[in-house]
Amino acid sequence: MPNTAGRVDQLPATSASSTFRELLSKADVRAAMASDSVPLPLPEDREGYHADRHLDYWLSGFKDAQHLLEQVHLPARGVRHLDLGGCTGRVARHVATLRPEWEVTLADINPAYVQWVGKHAAGKYKAIQTNPEPPLPFGARSLDLVSAYSVFSHIDHNDEAWLAELARVLKPGGFAYLTILDEASWEYTRTHDWFAQSMSRSGKEQEFLRKLAAGGIPEEKYVVVNSDNEAYNCCVFLRRAYVERVWSKYFKKLRFDVGGHEYQTIVVASN
Repeated sequence: MPNTAGRVDQLPATSASSTFRELLSKADVRAAMASDSVPLPLPEDREGYHADRHLDYWLSGFKDAQHLLEQVHLPARGVRHLDLGGCTGRVARHVATLRPEWEVTLADINPAYVQWVGKHAAGKYKAIQTNPEPPLPFGARSLDLVSAYSVFSHIDHNDEAWLAELARVLKPGGFAYLTILDEASWEYTRTHDWFAQSMSRSGKEQEFLRKLAAGGIPEEKYVVVNSDNEAYNCCVFLRRAYVERVWSKYFKKLRFDVGGHEYQTIVVASN
């Protein structure tokens, strides 16, 4: 059995959904597709992102990578970028292509994802295995950029420890680019039944749905437990006021990009 879905340039353009089809008309997207030699992971090697819609998976990563580079202003070379919780490189593969002079590394707690990158993406970007708890294996002030997609939306008890760790490893002038579930995400959940149902699978669905129907996020930090796993076992909604109050202990500047990552808001943090 193959453990990849092949190269992106082998996929028919018609396999893209309407959400991403417009991207295919852009010259830079077509050029990136033609030059991307890293095969596409199967759904089980990418957290199930976009199921078997392989072209959508690739395009979603390209879109996020482009948006990231537009939001953080860093030089074209000499940058060290860590994509925390990066799985097998949905975003990292594109950053490595769009910024070939950067050192791009992803970190993930799943050893299978790290092994996949080592086998299929060696030479383009790297992967390291990390733990659910800090620290990261990087020295103080050693990174220019840390991105984390759908990571802080699943961190409950040790979010401040991770914020302190990101502040430690970032250089002065560096950026943390982190997605969260906030008020806009809560409203999205209220109006999309499929998403609401996916949030809670722990036997407490009805309690969550009642709170969802009652109005806004019920607490400044509201945790929805949805599994018994050691990690990645909950969804966490944060009011933006909570982020401003708590995250400002670790970063001097916070900027919100509401809806910048689908139904999640991006927080661009720096010192």
